[in-house]
Amino acid sequence: MIAIADHGSISKAAQALFITQSGLNQQLIKLEKELNAQIFYRDKHNLQMTQAGKIYIQNAREIMNIKKCAYTQIYDLVNSNCGEIVLGLTAEHGIDMFAEIFPEFTKVFPGITLKLQECFVKTQHKLLKKGQLDLGFVMLREEDKVDLEYIHLCRERLVLGGFTKPSPGKTIRGTSRRTLSYD
Repeated sequence: MIAIADHGSISKAAQALFITQSGLNQQLIKLEKELNAQIFYRDKHNLQMTQAGKIYIQNAREIMNIKKCAYTQIYDLVNSNCGEIVLGLTAEHGIDMFAEIFPEFTKVFPGITLKLQECFVKTQHKLLKKGQLDLGFVMLREEDKVDLEYIHLCRERLVLGGFTKPSPGKTIRGTSRRTLSYD
C-alpha cells in the first residue's frame, strides 16, 4: 500500500514491486474489505488517498521503520557483539570476581557495555527472575539455590584468620565443617 501511495498508481507500484497489477489490486481490495474503509479514491486517471488511507499509510510507514530499526539492532547485536549486560555483584566478593574477568571480557566483547549493580544474593535472585539482571555473581551453598540456572565457576578456599596463636597446651581443632572449638 505504501508503494501505491508513493507511486500514485497501482500499475507503477506493481511494476516497482515486481508483481502483477491484478495481484496488487486484489490485495488492496482485500485490505479495504478488512478495514471496512476505502484507502484510495480511484478513477481512470487519478488515485488519491482517503482520510482513512492517510492514517493507514502513516502507520504503515511507522511500522516499516520500527521493523527496519529492530532488524538493524538485532543484526548489530548478533554480528557485532554489541549491547548491554546488567550484572549483579555481591558486596563481599563481587568486585574482586569482576576485576578478574573484566580485562579479558572487554578484549573478546569490546562492543558490550557492562552495567554493574551491587546487591545481596536474595536481591539478585529476585532481579534475575524479573528480568532486571542478565547475570549475577553469587556465592552460595547448594541448598540456597533457587529455580534459576547456575554455572559453577570456581571453589573458594575459606581461611580463618585474625586471632592470636593459642596458649601453650591449647589447640584449635575443627569439630565440623561449620564450627571450631578450643581444646
